[in-house]
Amino acid sequence: MWTHRLRAVLIARLTRVLLALALGLAMSATAQAQAATASLDDPVGDAATDATNVGVTWDGTTLTLAATFATPPPTSSTLDVLASESVSLRDDQRCAADAEQTLRIKATGDTARLTSGDLDDALVASAVRSGNVVTFAFASAELTDLLAAEDPFACLSGSAGGDLFFGAFDGKLLRITSGAVADALSAALSERFGSSFDDVRRPWLKCPRQQIQAETRQDYASAFCRFEFRSGGRFHGGGVAFILVSGVLGPRWQGVSSYTKRLRGCRLAATKEGLPNRLRLTGRTLRASGTFGRACAWLAGSAGPAGDLHDEVVRRYPRSMPRRYVVRVHGTGAGDFPEIFRFECRVGKHGSRYTFACRTERGDRFVYAFDVAQKPKPKPPAPPPSGGGCDPNYAGACLDPNASDYDCAGGSGNGPSYVQGPVTVVGDDHYGLDSDGDGVACES
Repeated sequence: MWTHRLRAVLIARLTRVLLALALGLAMSATAQAQAATASLDDPVGDAATDATNVGVTWDGTTLTLAATFATPPPTSSTLDVLASESVSLRDDQRCAADAEQTLRIKATGDTARLTSGDLDDALVASAVRSGNVVTFAFASAELTDLLAAEDPFACLSGSAGGDLFFGAFDGKLLRITSGAVADALSAALSERFGSSFDDVRRPWLKCPRQQIQAETRQDYASAFCRFEFRSGGRFHGGGVAFILVSGVLGPRWQGVSSYTKRLRGCRLAATKEGLPNRLRLTGRTLRASGTFGRACAWLAGSAGPAGDLHDEVVRRYPRSMPRRYVVRVHGTGAGDFPEIFRFECRVGKHGSRYTFACRTERGDRFVYAFDVAQKPKPKPPAPPPSGGGCDPNYAGACLDPNASDYDCAGGSGNGPSYVQGPVTVVGDDHYGLDSDGDGVACES
């Protein structure tokens, strides 16, 4: 129960975060893009051996394309090069030509043209030949301004002569992998917490494969991780969402907090009504470690692990629970986390009172206790008076006008007569059935 409800809520929440984050990361990461280099040695492995290396370099003022061939290339040789912020969704061996940020260079013989949707006009460069190498260099104030604000330098693909090539720029990712996102998590924690994290011997870090989502037409590629580590007598924990923009994994912190694992009280309603089989819980108390935040009453809610426990008590009633019981908390997305929390619970029962002392292997705890009781079955309504007359002060049920007193069936009144509501008061409520004075009595 907890898994499916939390999954739906957190997937929607994570989607909103990622959409908002995408724009922010695209602006912040690319504004720092001052240099980029890609050097690909015929990586696709096709049969042609014309080109042995294709490279693109941006140094902040000049973009240089250099192609090296096995033999001096003829003046009719061609180059078609695409630099893009991501891989094509249709062909995983090509860069995305329809990405928001792209640069394209097409060269035939001694002339090359560089185009981009954000450049007013194409830039033209002439070939510089040196042995087996052909080089084209592009520079303009408009190009410098464009690449200071945008970063298309993640993916490089195209053709040189008869050769195809495809690969990543230095330091950039084309796809999120478990290893890459784990490294990004460690780096992000080190940057945020410094030596408090760096000096920890065994931090708890989880970036499961099930939480890595490939890029789609609507969303950037993303991953979600959780962490916890102890420093200075306190714990630090939370979640980190990563999205891949222009080959860079950027973090978005979620629910990060500092806490202890000492038990403290949660503000919880003492009575819980509306349960199946006329059951009600009273005297409810909940204490939980700081892991779960100040608003820890959610643990006993309809989607919380403590709530799963009282649901199980109600399901089994009047049979008792086993002495030990397990409840779990999972993560978000398809496949879930293996288990964020697995609570091993010791079950105590004294009369009608249940106590669950639950703990994870990492020391997260809660203690949940309550009394369970079954309400008596409602008494059937009194039969109509033998004379056939009904009290004219009430409609919806026939009350004997000669009865000494009426109470609502299933309530706490002592009769001697009872009526099953709802009953409408159309005159004088001389039996006192309409406690809230709204004209309708015995509503539940």
